Amino acid sequence: MSKLVLQGDHGSSMEFPLDRERITIGRKASSDIHLEDSGVSGNHAVIITLGSDSFLEDLESTNGTKVNQNNIHKCVLQDGDEISIAHFTFTFISEVLKPSAPGKTISATPRTEFAPRAHTSALDAATTMPGPASFEAAANIGKAPQSSTFETIEEAPPPSGTLGLLKITSGPGAGQTLELSRPVTTLGKPGIQVTAITLRDGQYFLGLVEGTDLPLINGGEIKSLPCQLHHRDIITIADVELEFSLR
Repeated sequence: MSKLVLQGDHGSSMEFPLDRERITIGRKASSDIHLEDSGVSGNHAVIITLGSDSFLEDLESTNGTKVNQNNIHKCVLQDGDEISIAHFTFTFISEVLKPSAPGKTISATPRTEFAPRAHTSALDAATTMPGPASFEAAANIGKAPQSSTFETIEEAPPPSGTLGLLKITSGPGAGQTLELSRPVTTLGKPGIQVTAITLRDGQYFLGLVEGTDLPLINGGEIKSLPCQLHHRDIITIADVELEFSLR
């Protein structure tokens, strides 16, 4: 399990395990990592962890977030990175996550803890998530945008290799194609269901960032996350079907 190590005075330190998909940092008492300082915004930053990959995003804080002394909006964390928020300095320690057992999510939460599919959440009706008219780049991961369309969020380009493609096969946006040419592409509607496709060593993996229901692959529920994608897999995210292919 990866973690953040907060450097204190006189050589002391405090560790914060990244044991959930989403870890919030801020001055609000409800933050997972609470930093009581006037230079820290109430909702300052968030870390999203998918398998062994962690992504840091600044939530439009007043004083910003730095990684290795560089101001960032959103970035993939690497082992040993130094994160600076106000006068606080964290070190990111990456630890390889063991493969999750069947029936568990990325953070090893039993599948049985999820609400059953027949529930009263916003995912019940297709009308709660209109068919995608286009693949749009959203400004912030995990933050609901003004548009209610199907959204994608992407990071910096990866090394060259086999290229993955997503093609919408249902709804008004049917036929549109998205190239998965970046290390992480986040799909869905923030606040309802958000999934992420990550590229590692030329292979693509599907994970859940936000939401109670797991996405479907070829009409069946995923047994464990992250799940490797294969050529011609059909992915269903909030009632929208997309075909994954390799080129």
